[in-house]
Formats: sequence, structure tokens, C-alpha cells
Amino acid sequence: MRGLPGGCRPRLHHSGPRTRSPPGGACPHAPATARCRGAATRRATAPLLRPRAAARGTPEAAVPAQQQQQHQHHPAGPLTGLLEVVAEPLPLAPRPPQPGGMGPIFAALAAGAGLAALGRFLSADADMGLLLRGRHRRGAFDGKVVWITGASQGLGAELARYLAAQGARLILSSRSLEKLERVKASCSGKHASEALLLPLDVTAAAADLEAAASEADAAFGGAGVDFLIHNAGASQHAQAAATAVGVSRTLLELNALGPIALTRAALPHMLARNKGRFVVVASMAAKVPSPGQASYSAAKGALWGYFGSLAAEVADQGVGVTIVCPGPISTGSPDAPRVVYGPDGLISQPQHGSKGKVSPERCAQLVANAAAHGVNEAWIAKHPVLLIGYFMQYCPPLGWAVLKKIGPARARAVSSGRSGYDVGAMLRDRDGGGGGAAGSG
Repeated sequence: MRGLPGGCRPRLHHSGPRTRSPPGGACPHAPATARCRGAATRRATAPLLRPRAAARGTPEAAVPAQQQQQHQHHPAGPLTGLLEVVAEPLPLAPRPPQPGGMGPIFAALAAGAGLAALGRFLSADADMGLLLRGRHRRGAFDGKVVWITGASQGLGAELARYLAAQGARLILSSRSLEKLERVKASCSGKHASEALLLPLDVTAAAADLEAAASEADAAFGGAGVDFLIHNAGASQHAQAAATAVGVSRTLLELNALGPIALTRAALPHMLARNKGRFVVVASMAAKVPSPGQASYSAAKGALWGYFGSLAAEVADQGVGVTIVCPGPISTGSPDAPRVVYGPDGLISQPQHGSKGKVSPERCAQLVANAAAHGVNEAWIAKHPVLLIGYFMQYCPPLGWAVLKKIGPARARAVSSGRSGYDVGAMLRDRDGGGGGAAGSG
């Protein structure tokens, strides 16, 4: 009958006791040739079993002698070898690394990398995205036309010196021609002597701004403006309740409406050439509410919102926008007073050293890096201002808790001429005593 192992056929007329086939499937009544075929099948399937045993690390010599004798005394049928292969247990999963392997080394490397990243964050003077991009490539500004407003002092003057050294062709603007001449004389570079001085008040009439934009576009043989750096502006030290409406209006004109109007005059020239980038010096006060500088913060926030929207509008027309948000910068001489807007107009406030502030040279380099890399937005500040910025961006409830904790003390400190960045003094002054505070400025 087909399908029975060993080719055995049942005996239809068997008067003796029924016999059971021995293990291995060979029937005692099967012909000798069938038993030979079973033995041949077992020998053919033996190579399939040996790799399995080797994979488990079990040499053939380790197989018990009793099992070997069973295989020898009980020949397998043609299906037995296949069944043994199918029933073979799967290899065990690899054992985990034992103590003393590579695990401790990897753990030490991970811990070292974590400590290095933490140290980099704690010593940061800009957002990590900008720092990770590194310095701009050599020649990024070589021969480029860079127009800087507010170029007569502070960060604007330092930007002029830095970019001139990078080979840029400068157009310098501010209200004082005399100060611009001094800045030009302090610049060095292959095109420094060619710098165009273009006196300008960003709050001037639209016709004056359009004339200045046309002159800048035609400068250097009609090369067009590659970078327009909006740096003109003014700061404020006064509490909101004491600030006159006229002062708030002036701050909005200088810090927001003026740059917006100049952009409106320069933008058609950039669009016509399908090139150009606006580099907007806003403030961390645009990202973090700044007690003691409410009107200034409002103006910088308006600047941030306008140029963010413009960046999205012209993204497919060859014109770019980079918004830079600096925190406190140690500009000016420590002995020279700083002119800012108070409750009713301009006032002189003392400088408070460079602790917690970014140097103007470093700030100029970071602004140039952001512009050359085409960054959309960059923060330039040290802690705690940078840290509070991260709080407000990624965990607003925590940021608001910090601001409300130190805000009243900071507003009092700034309006009275004390430091606005001494957190320890602000915490001591929470109940209205003396001290200082944190913010942008």
C-alpha cells in the first residue's frame, strides 16, 4: 500500500500475533533493498544535522554513546531524517555582553559626550543651532555690497570693521556724517577705502528713503545690495506706567517703522535683481518680555513679526531674511554713560561692566555667521537671558514663572539706573529692596 514507510504492505491473512514495526520505520517483513534505502537516506540527511549541532557548539563526540548506538541499531526510514531536521530546536539567542566587555567603554564615552554637550550649553553665547553651524566660509563676503544702518557706533561700527576685513564693499548710514567718517577710517580691508558714506535718518520721509535706496543700489557700478543690515534703533529704561505715550511712539518709529519703511524702499531693487538679504538686528526682548523696557520690547516684537512674514512672502523670489536677536552687548566705554529713552525722553545711564554680556566683536562675528549661512533666526546672548529664552520658547509656563518672580525687581532696577542682569540682586529685591535684574537691553 502506498505511503507506508519502508515499502511494507500489510498482510491480509496473518494468523500469528501482530508485530510492531521497530523504531526507525523499517518493517521486519520489508525487503532488504528497502532497508538499504532507509540507511542510505539516513546517511544523506546526516550533513543536515551536523551544522545544527555545530551551531549549538555541541561536537559530535559529545553525543551520548547510547544515542549513537540507537541510531546504529535502528535504521531510519526515508522520512526519518527529514522529521529530525524539522524537529531540531532553534538556536538559542546570543547571550548579553558579560562584565568586562565593550559595555563599560561605551557607557564612559556616552557620559563624556553628555558632559561635553552640557559644558557647551552652559558656556554658550548664542543658540545651539547657530553655534553648530560654525564660522562662515572664507570669502563669504568678499566683494559683496553690505549696507549697514546705525553704523556710527556700537554694534554697527563693529560690524563695519569686521565685514571690511572680510573684503566687503560697505555702505555706511547714520544721522552723523562725522561719526561715519571716523568709522570708515578705522576699517581695514581691500575695499575699506571705497566705503560709501550715506547719511540717513530711518524715520525720514518715504521720498528720502527711496532716494537713499536708489543710491545704494547704484553704488559700486550698479552692483546692487547683497546685504542690508537693519541696525538703527534705541533702547529704553523706564517702567510702563511712567513712560509717556510720545516716548513709546518714538521707540516704535526708530526700532520698527523706520526699518520697515526703508525695507519698502529697498525691496523693489532686490526683487528686480532676484537677490539680496535683509539682516534684521532685533532683540531678545522680541522673544522674552522685558520688564522695564515695555515699549522697546513692543517695537522689537513688531520688527520680528514683520520680517518673519516678509521672509515667507519672498521665499521664492531670491530674497532672504535673517532675524538676529541679541541680548545684552557690552558696547561703549565702561566709563561713558549710555544714552537711552527714559520716562519722558533721552537720559544718560551708567554702564555696568561686561559680566553676562556678549562683546561687540563676538556679536559682529555671530551676526555675520548667521547672515552668511542664511539662518532664518538666531539668538545671541549668554545665560540667564539665553536660558529664559529657551524657557519661553519650549516651556512657556516655566518661563512665565521666572519672569513673574524677578520681573518687578528688574523693572525697578532698570528704571533707577541699576543693572538689569544681576539675577542675584533681583532675587534679593523681590520685596522692593535694592538690587538689579535680567532682560535685554
